[in-house]
Amino acid sequence: LISNNLTELELNENHRLSYISDDLFKNVQNLKTLYISESPFFNFENNSFWDLTELENLRLSWLNLTELPEILFGNSQKLKTLDLCGNKFLSLDKLFQANFPDLEVLNLCYNPIELTNVTFSTLLNLKELNLANCGLSNLSENIFETLIRLENLDLSFNNLTDLDENIFANNLNLIKIDLNSNQLKNINFDFAKLNKIEYVDLKFNSCIDNGFNSDGWSLFLRNITEFG
Repeated sequence: LISNNLTELELNENHRLSYISDDLFKNVQNLKTLYISESPFFNFENNSFWDLTELENLRLSWLNLTELPEILFGNSQKLKTLDLCGNKFLSLDKLFQANFPDLEVLNLCYNPIELTNVTFSTLLNLKELNLANCGLSNLSENIFETLIRLENLDLSFNNLTDLDENIFANNLNLIKIDLNSNQLKNINFDFAKLNKIEYVDLKFNSCIDNGFNSDGWSLFLRNITEFG
């Protein structure tokens, strides 16, 4: 029996734990942080988190997950941070469309995920997004269109060769962009529009036609404080 006074619970590297029943967290009304990671096989009931109405921070990383029930988070509408790193998700569109109105931090690194124009379309309060090591080779122009509050974006260690010139047109609050270790040959997007940008990492790319002498690039450099 889990105490009703509990606010934080870690179940990391618990190899005997492979299943969360729908009554495990029953009456744990005060739980705000839950970490479950590094278990080889894992399953959830549709209502496993139904009682976690105050949950704000959730980590479900390195669990070999391929999908999650859409109603799993039906009562966890206060979630601010979600870490799904190191799983095997191919698509999360339906899950995101049905949940997480107040989500601010999302970590999807090390997932072979296929992104569409609606993947992040309802995550209007997202400030930090980690898509490192996801095997991404291209991104559509509108992929981040609705993320107007986004401040930190990690696209490192992917296979990106080019980015649309308008890909960050609506992300005017961006402070940090990590594009380290891709295959970028061209930098077409206009950094000059990102008035709050402070850090860009372009290490280990093949930037050939990158516009270093353009007016836009010069304006961008005036604002930046660190350049990888």
